[in-house]
Amino acid sequence: MFKFKSRHTKHDLQNKVKSAISNSPKVSETPIKTPRKGQLALLQSSSTKVCESTPKHVKDMMRKRIIRQVDSDSNDSDFSGSSSDFVPDESDNEDAASSSSSPSASEEDEQDVQSKKQTKVNKCKETISRPKDSEYIVTPDNYFLMHSSKKIATSDHTLARLKNLNIDDSMGDIEISDEHKSRILELTQSYEQLFNRWLYTLSENFNLILYGVGSKRMLLQKFQMQKLQDFPCVVVNGFFPSLTIKTILESIVVDVLENSHVPSNLGDVVSLIDTQLRDCGMHLFLIIHNIDGTMLRNSKAQSALASISQIENVHTIATMDHINAPLLWDHSKLSKFKFTWWDVTTFMPYTEETSFENSIMTQRSGALQLSSLRSVYQSLTSNAKGIFNIIINFQLENQKLAHYQGLPFKDLYSKCREQFLVSSDLALRAQLTEFLDHKLVKIKRTYDGSENLIIPIETILLQQFLEQES
Repeated sequence: MFKFKSRHTKHDLQNKVKSAISNSPKVSETPIKTPRKGQLALLQSSSTKVCESTPKHVKDMMRKRIIRQVDSDSNDSDFSGSSSDFVPDESDNEDAASSSSSPSASEEDEQDVQSKKQTKVNKCKETISRPKDSEYIVTPDNYFLMHSSKKIATSDHTLARLKNLNIDDSMGDIEISDEHKSRILELTQSYEQLFNRWLYTLSENFNLILYGVGSKRMLLQKFQMQKLQDFPCVVVNGFFPSLTIKTILESIVVDVLENSHVPSNLGDVVSLIDTQLRDCGMHLFLIIHNIDGTMLRNSKAQSALASISQIENVHTIATMDHINAPLLWDHSKLSKFKFTWWDVTTFMPYTEETSFENSIMTQRSGALQLSSLRSVYQSLTSNAKGIFNIIINFQLENQKLAHYQGLPFKDLYSKCREQFLVSSDLALRAQLTEFLDHKLVKIKRTYDGSENLIIPIETILLQQFLEQES
């Protein structure tokens, strides 16, 4: 039970009673003694008169004080208190009923006076309306106390309920207004006046690199059709996800120069191209769309392209779109490229360049598989790397078979024992756990019950992975 704090002492109450009696004309200044029945009735009637003479503003002040205290108790009682739980203190209503007691009252009279005060306070409380539940101010502690007894329910919202993107959905064509189309056409036609200057720059044994906002593929195609019809050209799409430097060298050596095979050493390839072009008196134009493509952003590819561009009879025309593309070249590569920079901002959409983009928008997985394979491979031990290299080399050698089912587990174990990579069958399975968990290697069972290991990645990506790691 909560009570109001007492603000007055017992002596203060007596002093107030004495002052009230002294101001009353009907009370004589006599020593304190027990009154008779007649005197008791007279005192009660006088007390009622004194109560009636209490000012109205004092009554209003006491009423507001009681209402304020009741509200504060109801808010602090954890929402479980009611009007019947309130028990007032004697000292809270001393001012309102100070004149109802006399210095000559006995213990029985005091109890009667207290019962009257109790009934008066209860009447005042009954007139006060209890606030609604919505008017309570919920504190954090009370909130958790209220909900502590409730049963905690687990949500059924899981990742499986999310709506995934459809892989087959492709990006629609970008709509361009007629006014923009006319402006873009005028801009590209103005760049056609530079074709003769570009051809003169190439004849002086310098190369071209085109930069600017917008696709430059259509502009290069027009330059090829108008000015390079009589020359052999090799077009390289640097934005293609499975492009490798080996395919570029094969297209030059085998397709253009009509050789049977490509030398393994890059220096031998460059010298072979240089000698054959000099002997034939042929000028080769190498057109590279997006020289800063994802598959050409390694040092080996840029070194090979720079060495080829250094040849006197090879003329390179390249485009770049990434803002940090010049960071691919150091001073030695730039001296080999011998670039002249041309700003050809076209504001045309990158339709062809982004058709093979390995991003979430197009849901392609070539570069994603290659990056995940590289990250897992770098975290392995030397023995695990050797095991995975055996699987890759075997798959690249036998992939052209009509019914290739993978590397048998027994053959893999024997090859690993020969290279001292594992010592037992269990050790080999433990090494393969990392690749199986990341789904980089799959185990297929044949009809005879044997286990075959296969890598579910395209052959071109595996070749590029081996080139980068080597």
